[in-house]
Amino acid sequence: MEDKIKQKLAELQKTHNEFWNISPEIGKFLNMLIKSGNYKNILELGTSNGYSAIWLALALQENGGHLVTIEYSKERNEMARKNLEECNLLDKTTLLQGKILELLERLDLKLFYAHDNNDDTYIDFAFIDASKLEYIEYFNLIHPKLKKNGMIVADNVISHENKLWSYVDLMMAHEDYQTVKLNLGAGLLVSLKIK
Repeated sequence: MEDKIKQKLAELQKTHNEFWNISPEIGKFLNMLIKSGNYKNILELGTSNGYSAIWLALALQENGGHLVTIEYSKERNEMARKNLEECNLLDKTTLLQGKILELLERLDLKLFYAHDNNDDTYIDFAFIDASKLEYIEYFNLIHPKLKKNGMIVADNVISHENKLWSYVDLMMAHEDYQTVKLNLGAGLLVSLKIK
């Protein structure tokens, strides 16, 4: 990792509480998951100031591929754009701003990089860290676009357990997914699509 990226991550980590950034530990974990799964088409819901997007896009430097990240706040979206640009990661990233459910519903999969043999595009890794009351709706829109062996990682499942218990229950019982809850940072739910 380049020094300027390390410096930017350290700078953004200082704003953790203000912008609800993930921990460095989670950033490294997500980065490792993407690299080890050779995932190329990454979707992030909840960009904030771009801290997590930097970790996701860094993995794509090795894997190739593209990150599409969606943020409701115009101000935060612009901050993320600036931060990704300073890290030379904008070429790997498309930033969308607006209501996440609306943008996700009409998401053009051609924004992503990799195609299968039929030239159909898909999502193969999704990171959810947005409105806690909408995780199930996010899942319902991501599920049909997620390829087999793709992964969904949801943040805050321990810190916001009172709002996310129904999402956790859904994923733990879903026959198309193998799911594990990890006590990492604010709590991660990692779901691998097996069917």
